[in-house]
Amino acid sequence: KEDYVRDTITAIKDMDIDYVIPLHCTGEPFYETAKAEIPNKLLRSYTGTRFVFSA
Repeated sequence: KEDYVRDTITAIKDMDIDYVIPLHCTGEPFYETAKAEIPNKLLRSYTGTRFVFSA
């Protein structure tokens, strides 16, 4: 499972996306690893959280 999380974060880094917003089903192992590896791209979402994006 740890290898899967690290492989996923490596893929996210390679895609150079702006933000990662994991939801509850993603799990804490992913969130904790992402917080260490890509803290500037990680946003935490809770019930009722709203994000507004513009072009």
